[in-house]
Amino acid sequence: MKRRFTYRAGATAFEIQLERLSSGTPATFRAQLGDEQQTVEATVLDHGSLRLSVGGRTHVAHVHRTPTSISVALDGRVYQLAHGEIDETAAAGHAGSPEIRAPMPGKILAVRAQVGDQVEAGDDLVVLEAMKMENRLRAEIGGRVAAVEVGEGDRVEAGDLLVRLDPD
Repeated sequence: MKRRFTYRAGATAFEIQLERLSSGTPATFRAQLGDEQQTVEATVLDHGSLRLSVGGRTHVAHVHRTPTSISVALDGRVYQLAHGEIDETAAAGHAGSPEIRAPMPGKILAVRAQVGDQVEAGDDLVVLEAMKMENRLRAEIGGRVAAVEVGEGDRVEAGDLLVRLDPD
């Protein structure tokens, strides 16, 4: 089985293809990004988490699925992957979204943004603990912080609005 996803970083789109090679535990996939291929072993953990082994390194990824996309929190970054063909306008808006939402259930460890702050793309806004890992949720675009909907110690569910920006 092959699946195709699109990841956007700013105006650049990357196509990622996954092909399942085996269904055992761990499951084995071939991942292709452009001309580069890697073999990935994936073991399902609990609460939407995966243990991934790639090139001799092991990572834990937290995954949240919606009907049109997948959010993957990996090594302190959150990646938004769109399934298959997507609308270019919607994709561009999503890649530069002014809304920072929880990619998975967890607890807010730190809020680094306050209403009125000017932030740049890549600035840390919230630190979310999920599965004993800290996930730094960053601004995808520059702008002024319009709303902060959470505080330290709050519990959140996947998809909850955390911070809203007014774009530059």
